[in-house]
Amino acid sequence: MNDAWQISWQEIELQEEIGGGASGKVWKAQYRNIDVAVKMLINNDESQSSLEFTAEIKFMQTMRHRNIVLFIGAGKSSPQAQPFLVVEFAHRGSLRHVLDDVSIEIDQNRKIDFALDASKGMEFLHKLDPPRIHRDLKSENLLVCKSWIVKVADFGLGRLFGGAQKNRQSKRNNSFSDNNSETELVEMRDLSEDGIGTVRWSAPELARRERYDGSIDVYSFGIVLWEIWSRGFPFEQYRFAHQVDDAVERGERPVVPDDWPERYATVMQACWAERAWKRPSFSEVVSSLENMHVEDAC
Repeated sequence: MNDAWQISWQEIELQEEIGGGASGKVWKAQYRNIDVAVKMLINNDESQSSLEFTAEIKFMQTMRHRNIVLFIGAGKSSPQAQPFLVVEFAHRGSLRHVLDDVSIEIDQNRKIDFALDASKGMEFLHKLDPPRIHRDLKSENLLVCKSWIVKVADFGLGRLFGGAQKNRQSKRNNSFSDNNSETELVEMRDLSEDGIGTVRWSAPELARRERYDGSIDVYSFGIVLWEIWSRGFPFEQYRFAHQVDDAVERGERPVVPDDWPERYATVMQACWAERAWKRPSFSEVVSSLENMHVEDAC
């Protein structure tokens, strides 16, 4: 590991477990008297999860953006020598946690701010060279800081794309596709069948095992927009992943009440369009949401 960002395990003071799954755990901790989140891999072997964890560390150490969770460092614990990743601590937790907390009042402007922050973070990722596709964008992977800024997090399923090979369906100049879309990830809850993304947020082309591009993130963001405005859980009426897949394949999407702002609903529905090439880019989404702020201020 590069000495510039390597962290000694002795400098980490774990406080409480705040999340995790089959492959790892996340702790709130102290590092040099600042609050941090420590993500630790449970099994340090040559499994797919280990490789993805290493890739996440290598990716995050190069990222600096207001709406991307800040990488602080990484290292290995002892005596087990498990790899760990240290990032800034989001005091308000995930966006999903904030939306679920009925004691928190979220007015229209704050909802737009949440959406705009998340879209700017995703725009940054998609404009990298090569572009970065998140592949598991959802409210649980968006963190909310004490100042209410939303930041994109959890890049364990992300992938770098060369961008030279265009998706045949795409009509956008900035499209990019995955030349090797097969993965073996199985540790996350409610994963799609091929291990990419979480079913309730997954674009229909993933369920159909079709080629995909960065518009799968845009589709997921459309579901996040619905979550932000409704504060509900998408496809809550369906218990099983295959039921959600079937519903999405039929063209079903979360219900949009008539009293929602028309421009917001229009952007959201464009994001979750059935055909990938009909979905906007994140730059277009950012522009639309910024215009909503301008209109609301008038």
